[in-house]
Amino acid sequence: WTRQDMEEAIKWGPHRSALSTEAIAHFVEEAADKVSRGQAQLVKGADIKDDLPTELKISLIAAIPHYSWKFRSILDLTFPLRLTDGAIRNSVNATTEKTAPAAAIDQIGCVLKRFIHAFAEIENEDANFFMAKFNVDNGFLRLDCKNRE
Repeated sequence: WTRQDMEEAIKWGPHRSALSTEAIAHFVEEAADKVSRGQAQLVKGADIKDDLPTELKISLIAAIPHYSWKFRSILDLTFPLRLTDGAIRNSVNATTEKTAPAAAIDQIGCVLKRFIHAFAEIENEDANFFMAKFNVDNGFLRLDCKNRE
């Protein structure tokens, strides 16, 4: 994105759900928690405005009510930015290089069927099975990044 694109995205602002006093307090607390765990680094726009990271893109943030905590913070990576001159910048999703094999994603809905089939095919009737489900919800939020990534 160009500097103008980023400035216009910032002017557009967050999703309206992120504008309440409660949502803002949630973002402040969540950011402080991530910084304290080493999962994030807060950077002021004024500090990087003259030397922007090359891969920087601005996304709308939303505060979605959640069952186990007050809000869940999400980024709208599908939001295309409409510039004041009428041009449209593609969303972050549309401009992201996809590197995972399509077959991996296509199989997500078939895992349980594959387990059942594998168990049914075992000939030893005395065999014991151990299964476990691990919740990796929000795992993507716990990636360590190098400086300026």
